Amino acid sequence: MRLTRRQQDFFKQFSALYRKLDEPLHYTTVARYMNIGKVTAYEMLRALEKKGFVRSRYMRANRGGPGRFQVVFILREGLRESTNFSWEASWEESKGQILERLKDKSEKSRTELRNQLMSKISKLNDPMLFITNIIVALLINVPYLEKEYQDKISRGITKAADIKESWLHVLPGIVLALLGAEIVDHSFVLEMVRNLAAYHEYLSLLPADQEARITEFAGEVLSLL
Repeated sequence: MRLTRRQQDFFKQFSALYRKLDEPLHYTTVARYMNIGKVTAYEMLRALEKKGFVRSRYMRANRGGPGRFQVVFILREGLRESTNFSWEASWEESKGQILERLKDKSEKSRTELRNQLMSKISKLNDPMLFITNIIVALLINVPYLEKEYQDKISRGITKAADIKESWLHVLPGIVLALLGAEIVDHSFVLEMVRNLAAYHEYLSLLPADQEARITEFAGEVLSLL
């Protein structure tokens, strides 16, 4: 589920505090750090919990012995290291490298690029980079599809970019199209299928503006193929 702009700003500050203190956070601690009301902090944390960005747990107020239990919040597992708000610099660098590699139109070079992108996927926790690698690795196979499929993909990306909507959710359909293209390495397709669940999970974490940027980049990639 996507976050509103206000929730994104709150989540950034919460993540920074969580990394700094390296411990579960009570909502009053969050409120003091952000200089907001306690009720506001609590309600925002519950909203983030519903959307899967944080988790709540109960722990004793006095860790050294008896005491009443209080609710505290932690980053959802998998987001502690992946929540990097300097994503733009690393994504732009990766984007530039990909575009440079795609200038070599030889099948050998593009197959190597596709395989390199796929080999990195299991090590990526950044949603932008993960989704970008999946999309580019997939699109590299487009020239091997029948013309009908090529045209559909091209029109879909162009339309989505024009109206600022995400084209990324149609990935499963493209995978099915690849399954019908005998020239495509089926081990690659199976690896792609294995990553679909993670793909959709990461996609659900992206705000709309980041989805739009990947969609626009997909159009650039397709124009070079």
